[in-house]
Amino acid sequence: MTTVILSYGRRVVMRKSEVPDHPARVAPRAAAPNPHALVAIQRQAGNQAVAGRMALAARQQARPVPVFLAPWVAEWRKAGLLDPPFRPADVDDFPDLPMPLTKNSPPSAARVGNPGVRIRPEGTKIDKVPREPVDPGPPRGRTVEPRPPRVEPEDLPGIVFAPGILGTSLLVALFTLLPLSTAPPWMDMVNPITGGPYGGQVEYEWLGGLTQPQRDYLRYLVAARQLEPDAAVDGAMSREDWPVTQQRTPGCTSESVPRRGGHARHDAYATKVTGTPSDEFVRTAPPPLQIYYDGRTPGTGTTWEVKTGYGWFFNPKHVGWTAFQLARWDTQKDLGLAVAARCGLHYQWAQPDRHIVQLLIARWGGKPPVLHIPE
Repeated sequence: MTTVILSYGRRVVMRKSEVPDHPARVAPRAAAPNPHALVAIQRQAGNQAVAGRMALAARQQARPVPVFLAPWVAEWRKAGLLDPPFRPADVDDFPDLPMPLTKNSPPSAARVGNPGVRIRPEGTKIDKVPREPVDPGPPRGRTVEPRPPRVEPEDLPGIVFAPGILGTSLLVALFTLLPLSTAPPWMDMVNPITGGPYGGQVEYEWLGGLTQPQRDYLRYLVAARQLEPDAAVDGAMSREDWPVTQQRTPGCTSESVPRRGGHARHDAYATKVTGTPSDEFVRTAPPPLQIYYDGRTPGTGTTWEVKTGYGWFFNPKHVGWTAFQLARWDTQKDLGLAVAARCGLHYQWAQPDRHIVQLLIARWGGKPPVLHIPE
């Protein structure tokens, strides 16, 4: 059966199955879904979405996150770790390292590697550097240039063409003569200070201009960022290090006493340096002063104060605690010198960390002597 439809004066013949409203072309109405089935589908979709988000987070955590050295350098400089007395005497002054440009940088931040922006003082307008005009080239339109005549191999006498040799020679010439665009070297190298990728071209060039002692000191500062004050590592930190007034006793008395504090690392280091497993208690009068030295070398008048640990002095997070502990060491040093001077003893310090040794030498001017003795 056919149906005739007149459309704008044209006679169109359609079959029954092609009529839009014909029952054969209408899809059957779907039945209402089960509510429990809908809940199960939603739960399954939600679990899949959560699993996808967790997998994405795991992949993002696995990627190496670039560590910019510029914020650390600014933090170290603010804490005074890049200047004497913390900076060793054999390490030169560090040049400034500009901050890298990020998406959160203010408009007045330095645009690293972007010479098209001129930096102005705060509150002024940032002008763009005028660029050279670009040649627009020939006018638009399709131009047909005459093609050179095709030369067949038969037309070149005396030349033998070998397809395999010719193709290999062309590839070698292309890779040898044509310049290839490669990534900058800092993108394929590891930062020797942080152990991660470089923060940019400026950071790469800044590190390249440093001396080897400067790089070694930066590595020490990076390692010190992970250190925290620990009594088991730093040795005894008790109030017995402070001056204590005793009853007046004529002259000086000195005797060996058991180790105080009970810290195995500190006691082992003190035994190695002093040559004795005991502390040395010395008392003077008048005026009444007393001190517990970490030992006295047998058969001599050399008394010692030893320190272990304290690498967290170079962690910018503990600037206040570092200043307080150094003030305590100043008091302990003054007391040890006073007692040693009155009793005719020689007083000196020892530490296994050479950076702390150089810090104390610069802070105290070499009095008392501070020796670097490994553990």
